[in-house]
Amino acid sequence: MFRLLLITLFSALLCACVSKNTPLEFTDADAQSDNVVSVGQCFKVVLNSNPSTGYSWELVQPDSDILSLGGSDYVAPEKNVAGAPGKQVFYFRAERVGEQTLNFECRRSWEERKLKALQAVSFKFKVEN
Repeated sequence: MFRLLLITLFSALLCACVSKNTPLEFTDADAQSDNVVSVGQCFKVVLNSNPSTGYSWELVQPDSDILSLGGSDYVAPEKNVAGAPGKQVFYFRAERVGEQTLNFECRRSWEERKLKALQAVSFKFKVEN
């Protein structure tokens, strides 16, 4: 029951984000910047991904409630070429004023966490009124 409620809440959050204007998009090029969003604003973090290699991006769980994760999705490449990379998209909503860093790691899900990630990227966000 709890799982169904959680899925419903995340779906509602994602729908609310999608139904507004097109959300802001941040890529790895924005990782070195101070990114600013407004309370209630939805945005997405888009990272190059190639899950056919076994690697995919994971959000390292943040200890803050300033930004909430609405979900994630993989977008296949436009050209149907074997092994071509696509995009992994993470959807967020700014919940309250403050600052939060989102850390992502590209790793194989079956490998131990103590192993170093193939890649890592961090995004700093400032949420304003």
